[in-house]
Amino acid sequence: MPAFHFRFLTPVYDFAVNITGFGKKFRQKVLTATPLPKSGNVLDIGCGTGTMTRLMARRVPSATIIGLDPDPQILVIARRKAQKEKLAIVYVQGTAQRLPFPDRHFALVTSTLMFHHLKRDAKETMLREVHRVLKPKGKFVLTDFSKPKHFLLSPLAWLALWVEEGRENVQGKIPAMLKTAGLRKVQTKERPRDNVDIWVAE
Repeated sequence: MPAFHFRFLTPVYDFAVNITGFGKKFRQKVLTATPLPKSGNVLDIGCGTGTMTRLMARRVPSATIIGLDPDPQILVIARRKAQKEKLAIVYVQGTAQRLPFPDRHFALVTSTLMFHHLKRDAKETMLREVHRVLKPKGKFVLTDFSKPKHFLLSPLAWLALWVEEGRENVQGKIPAMLKTAGLRKVQTKERPRDNVDIWVAE
């Protein structure tokens, strides 16, 4: 799926996420909750234009940062931004359901506001793949829409449920899905925005 569902919207992706409050400042909050390794391989699934990967690359320059996205057009933008900032980030085209990496390869895997795009079976497959590519004691940080306190007052919950594939998100099933995939020590770190949670698992 291209960013924002339609390929013609890709050039305005960064503008749109910024005006809706999910841009760089929001991702800085996610970064604060992320246990970044000082070295080793780090994967960002659904990297989009690479905002999270660039933040991580600046924070831990000795780590190998890899961004993965199925949309080749958005990866062109990500690569251009990394080159402009002189950051050595690797961008790979691929899907969350079939990660093109060997077993036990990453010290950290992250995914920010991508999970709700996937149907339930794809969510489950992605989580099994995350478990496969993580090293022992490696961490997974998932940031996405979550169960609202007041559903009727939550536009994000309605968006996740009716426009996207976020039924499991708004029903509060994400922690259980993480555990079913084999991940452990599942914690809800914080809520950076209403109805958006950060889960950390090992």
